[in-house]
Amino acid sequence: MKTDARSLLTNDDRSDSNLNPYITSPTNVNAGGQRFMCIICKKPLSSSSRLELHMRIHTEEKSVACEICTKQFSTKSYLKSHMRVHTGEKPFRCEICTKQFSQKPHLKSHMIVHTGEKPFECEICTKQFSLKGNLTIHMKLHTGEQPVACEICTKQFSRKDSLKRHMTAHTGDKPFECEVCNKQFSTKKVLKSHMIVHTGENSFGCEICTKQFSSKWYSKAHMIVHSGEKPCICKICSKPFSRKSTLKGHMSVHTDEKPFECAICNKQFSTKNYLKQHIMTVHSNKKH
Repeated sequence: MKTDARSLLTNDDRSDSNLNPYITSPTNVNAGGQRFMCIICKKPLSSSSRLELHMRIHTEEKSVACEICTKQFSTKSYLKSHMRVHTGEKPFRCEICTKQFSQKPHLKSHMIVHTGEKPFECEICTKQFSLKGNLTIHMKLHTGEQPVACEICTKQFSRKDSLKRHMTAHTGDKPFECEVCNKQFSTKKVLKSHMIVHTGENSFGCEICTKQFSSKWYSKAHMIVHSGEKPCICKICSKPFSRKSTLKGHMSVHTDEKPFECAICNKQFSTKNYLKQHIMTVHSNKKH
């Protein structure tokens, strides 16, 4: 049963002019002239009507409904803010990069991108994040939680956007096209990496051998050559590998899966590299 907002305003006298328990004394009125205070969260308000509206946050009273999706809100201002979901209006603009947002809190969260602030820290590995939502997603790496599953191959993912990207493997959908060579890609990230082919940009260098890479990921993967680290372990035979892709190829030893077929002699192979080697050694000198 929900509590009526006004029942929380005062014990005996609930008139606007006599909300004494929630009005600060003249000497304690704050700089903004706000004389009414919420008894639950101590937030100061300028009038009894504003206090009454504010109390709905705590009582969960929702008297205003959206005419489009019927979602309910406690105040007209919340409804007005919600309506931007339907109208697409984005009145809050970042002064640095001009990116626009529908909600002021979204703009505030975005500003961390420019300040570099990362106030949310993982208690397990101490990795820091700019947004609480990103920390929540990261925690699934430690808990192993994967609540989202692909309906086609049953592969599980910790995030919906990861599942969405994965689905392109089944659909073959490549909605991102390079404006230079018209090559298409399944994700925006892969397209971005591809663009370096045209720009010639290699901004990530190895500090040991000075080799240059087009992305931070490739640079990090390359470092294993120097460190000898093999973090990917086969769960069946415990053989270690430096890369996840190599481990994936190794798994065919146990499953006997051979998905790569030679287009010339139809011989099948467990990995793409084995197929490539086969073509070079067996078919490279043959005329077709």
